[in-house]
Amino acid sequence: MALQDLSFSSAWQTRIRIAFWLIGICAGSFLTYTTRFYLNGDGINYIEMGEALRNGNWAGLVNLTESPGYAFLLGLGQILLDTNRSNELPLLKIVNFASLLVAMISCDAFLARLGKNWKRVGFEREQPLPFFVISALCYSIFLFAALNWVKLRLVAPEMMVLALVTAIVSLILRIRDNPEPYGNFFLLGLFSGIAYLFKSFFFPFSAVFFVLAAAVSGSFKKAAPRTIVAALTMLIVSSVLIVPLSMSIGRFTYGEVGSFCYATLIAGTGFLEHPPQELSTIPHVLFYATDPFVSCTRPAGFDLCYWNLGIKPAVTVSALLGVVPGHVRDIVWDSPWLFLLTGLWLVAHWRLGGLRFGKIFPPSTPFILLAVSVAGIGLYCLVHVEMRYLAAFLFLGFAALFMSARWNPANTAASRYAFIPSIVLTLTVLGFIGNTVVDQTIRGMSFGAKKPSFQEVYSDMVAVSTFLSEKGIAKNSQLGIIGLPLWYWGRLAEIKITAEALDRAQFLSATRDERSRAIDAMKTAGINAVIGQGSEYADLSDEGWVRVDNTRHFYVLFP
Repeated sequence: MALQDLSFSSAWQTRIRIAFWLIGICAGSFLTYTTRFYLNGDGINYIEMGEALRNGNWAGLVNLTESPGYAFLLGLGQILLDTNRSNELPLLKIVNFASLLVAMISCDAFLARLGKNWKRVGFEREQPLPFFVISALCYSIFLFAALNWVKLRLVAPEMMVLALVTAIVSLILRIRDNPEPYGNFFLLGLFSGIAYLFKSFFFPFSAVFFVLAAAVSGSFKKAAPRTIVAALTMLIVSSVLIVPLSMSIGRFTYGEVGSFCYATLIAGTGFLEHPPQELSTIPHVLFYATDPFVSCTRPAGFDLCYWNLGIKPAVTVSALLGVVPGHVRDIVWDSPWLFLLTGLWLVAHWRLGGLRFGKIFPPSTPFILLAVSVAGIGLYCLVHVEMRYLAAFLFLGFAALFMSARWNPANTAASRYAFIPSIVLTLTVLGFIGNTVVDQTIRGMSFGAKKPSFQEVYSDMVAVSTFLSEKGIAKNSQLGIIGLPLWYWGRLAEIKITAEALDRAQFLSATRDERSRAIDAMKTAGINAVIGQGSEYADLSDEGWVRVDNTRHFYVLFP
């Protein structure tokens, strides 16, 4: 037992924890600054939902596609930082940095709880990795998940999701240690409800948390009333959003994004309840006459699920299973070297002694982590995967593997070499993090590269907005777009993008008369200008297309 105490209380544990905070804060603050001009398309929606909160329009947080939790934080950021449209993007990245700090606190608490579980592992016949080694592995993978998969530059809720999922699993481990207090189950329900407010996925997925909490309680008699408390708490918190969402469409819903993704990406059937007006067939131009829930720059993109209501998922087992292999491949190929090195780490520990996940019932600590990881990744693989969505679940999967490594301490050769694979993996992951910092900094700040930097893209947005103002386009004017260029210039100019010809190739390949009829239809619908992006518009200068100076091929046509 002396080895256990030495391994856990070693000064290395403190050093690794300090390194975690130093690396996380330094890398996070650096990336927050260097990528401050980056904006993803759905980030505009969150900013405008946050602005609705700032203006006291709580109904603006009701959105079938985007959950309100992160938008609420952006709204608070707009109030506290007193932002305006010209400075909001770089300033609101502070919200992302604050979310990273919250996630790191959650990770720290998670590791502390893992440490308490580690202390209870038997050491007579099998030796786990010393806890400072497990901490080094977990801390490094967590930072990789936060900075490489979630990414600080994204205006999106996944950093807070990473924090919440880690906190919820910590609560389950806390319940495993002491299942008596109802307070732990209340907190489980509270955190699960808050997670739903950040991501609608967690309304159904919370069942996984509750089942695991019940399983670790020791008996059905003890688990039943406590799990009911957790579920009721979660439902009460969730009702803040579920009630207005359901009222908005006249039936129960906790959000439509899952159905929307399946119907559009895999298979769907039905007819649109709110079809946009068709202004032209060739080229195909649609007109979105109303903003569904709140004033926004681009109604068509503000709440995709609203416009897709009426299209139902056509679910079949073959369709569900058919997409899984491709999604698994996408996950592995996103970070192939990380998964390869982890595979080699697994092989090394299998040869040194083995992997032990412990009992399924009552579930051991590694099994709890693995169950949440597999369930989360598996559900996403059935519909759609992005690494930022999977970051929390992948982190838990890695932590489960690190906790499961075992070897026989009597085997002196195994004891001698047991640390080497973990040291190599930890240092390599830190190298990946360093590469991410350098790569995103270059993309954020450099000029003249083949791909425009984040700052150059933002400069384009400002230039287009200024051009429209100089040409007399007033606030709240209606504009059209060709293709789908980033439309943040519309928010800066305070206009509405209500007409869209999304098939850019079709528009450019149409005859001059066909394009002219489409533009006339947009003009009749009240469109004051049409904007496209691409060097091809230079060939249409005789049709009235004018290049916006100081941009990378933005062109404007005034009907």
